[in-house]
Amino acid sequence: MSRLDLPAEPAFSVLRPEPPCTVPASGECAERLRVALGLQPEDVFGLRGPDGLLAGKYACRLDGRPLFIKTVPQGSVEDHLLANRIALHAASRGVRVCSLVEGFPRAFDEGRALLGYPLLEYRFAAASEADMRALGRELAKLHEALTRFPEADRIGRLSAQRIDMLTGLSRSDRSGISGIPEPVQAILARKPFEPSLLLGTEPQPIHGDLNFSNVCFERPRDEPVFIDFETACRSWLSPVCDLALAFDRFVLTAPRSLHRALLKALAEGYGNTPSLGDLLDMLEQTAIRSLLLLTARCKSGLPVQHSEWRKFIDTVGRVRSIRANGLA
Repeated sequence: MSRLDLPAEPAFSVLRPEPPCTVPASGECAERLRVALGLQPEDVFGLRGPDGLLAGKYACRLDGRPLFIKTVPQGSVEDHLLANRIALHAASRGVRVCSLVEGFPRAFDEGRALLGYPLLEYRFAAASEADMRALGRELAKLHEALTRFPEADRIGRLSAQRIDMLTGLSRSDRSGISGIPEPVQAILARKPFEPSLLLGTEPQPIHGDLNFSNVCFERPRDEPVFIDFETACRSWLSPVCDLALAFDRFVLTAPRSLHRALLKALAEGYGNTPSLGDLLDMLEQTAIRSLLLLTARCKSGLPVQHSEWRKFIDTVGRVRSIRANGLA
């Protein structure tokens, strides 16, 4: 199994984080970055989130431009270039995205490469009807644009390979894999993995990883910008999958009293939104898929933070609660 098929280390342990802040950069990696880009020490900054410094992620000033820089394994560069082509295609159709700056990727050190993106002046989404309506509108534009992506067949093949891997893992005996929490074992034993639901009736390329750090509201226009299309490389799925993720991350993390109004605003912005029951079914399957991806990571001997398991255990719990008690 390719390591590229597995989720990366998380940037945030919480579902509704605050944006990271810049701090003076220090350490060997920051020094190597400064030398590689020909920068002065005062031009390189680390990024600190609620859990501490974001590993391998920096802000800098290069030739007078503020950039967001991250280090990635050299072996993942092809995926990142495909992700950038997806972003550029969406941009050509009028979707607001963040794509690679000219001159990147660049070779770095020890088998790593540097990716450089414009450093936006931004905020994360607020628990407001205006933001949810804007997110829905832009997501509808993104989905429409991606139906015409020239390399859609390639995404379909990569996505099918991942689904086949997860299907095999879902049917196998996982008792011998160390590091899987007991609640995860119980969920995977109780709820089947249903790829047909994830695919739906009209699968297409989608974003596949809509969370707070991948949807930035750029100032001063306060309109959403999509970033980080790496997961899109393996996401030939129903567009409802993206809607379910947006529902979970942007609606259900808000105060319960706002859930119904925020979902209505998201649906109004997107148009033709499926029923609550369909969203819940899809959300449950995306959580099971994520738990299987983390299980695959464990099987490969790679670490998984407890907070990552917790996110998707809690998602399954939210789905069960809404089914039992309705939406607040």
